[in-house]
Amino acid sequence: MTLDELFSALVGAGLERPEALLLAPIASLALIAGHVFLKRLAGSQVRLVNPLARWASGAFPRARGIVVLKAVLVLLVSILLAQPWVEYERLIEGEAGGEVTFELPPRPGVVVIIDVSGSMAGAKIEEAKRALIEFMDGLNRSVDLGFIAFSHQIEDAVPPSSDWSMVRDAILQLSANGGTMYSYPLLTAYSWLKIYRDFNLPAVIVFASDGIPGDPVEYKRVVERLAKAGIVAYTIFIGSDSQGLGEIKYIAEKTGGKWFNAKTAAEIPRVFEEVGAETSRAVKNVTVEYRYRETVKEKKPLTGEIAVATIYLAALVTLARHRVLKLSI
Repeated sequence: MTLDELFSALVGAGLERPEALLLAPIASLALIAGHVFLKRLAGSQVRLVNPLARWASGAFPRARGIVVLKAVLVLLVSILLAQPWVEYERLIEGEAGGEVTFELPPRPGVVVIIDVSGSMAGAKIEEAKRALIEFMDGLNRSVDLGFIAFSHQIEDAVPPSSDWSMVRDAILQLSANGGTMYSYPLLTAYSWLKIYRDFNLPAVIVFASDGIPGDPVEYKRVVERLAKAGIVAYTIFIGSDSQGLGEIKYIAEKTGGKWFNAKTAAEIPRVFEEVGAETSRAVKNVTVEYRYRETVKEKKPLTGEIAVATIYLAALVTLARHRVLKLSI
């Protein structure tokens, strides 16, 4: 490992100036050399006849103790000069006030999701088209409208916007084919509407299906995310199958919305009209308030703590040198 690589590793461990650690071995060697030299110099001038008297005087233990303290003191000074720090995470919560720059207009978001699997073929899909157009006509124009047609995959998707013509064109081109998977359209709608909720704007999903989902575990995980984000779902089950109706109820109840049942194709327009009224009420009152919650990483210098330890150790060395404090190491 090169010297640069060593310094980089130390910086990652939390040192701003790792080169200062080189002071520790150099100063320690100088300290030991000086101690040995002074000891020999003192030994050449003063000789004790009885070795037991030298041991009893406490000179050796005290000297060794002072050397150890000085070595630790040198290490602390080196670490202090290296400017150590520790990184920790802090949770920030708050809300923005005053002037706020938006990446989207302060309008509610509504996403209509319609099942176009093979079981919807015939009268169901035709009645659904008519009902969806009437739903659009009765909806407040002050909302951003999106649209998703799904089967076992996403067949068509129009993100929420103030341009409703794209949604109208997508509805008119609907055709039924394929299986039924709930998780894909719900996850797509979640990704679109999450930003509306971040700005405390109403976000609503209108979900209609006549089938039993082939992904019951996966879609329920997405529904939990919808509920946590505050995205409300109004759901419609087309038909009389109890299992399918149970899935539709789950989505609505989990997200705080309402569920509806159109037992026949002829009932689809009426049910969509009821859902439209509920949706209009849900997006009527708009209060823009951006709340944020994020985790940030911060650095806390440790120089203060190490400085206190250094001063304390220096005081011990001073007391030991003046024999106020007796050390035995």
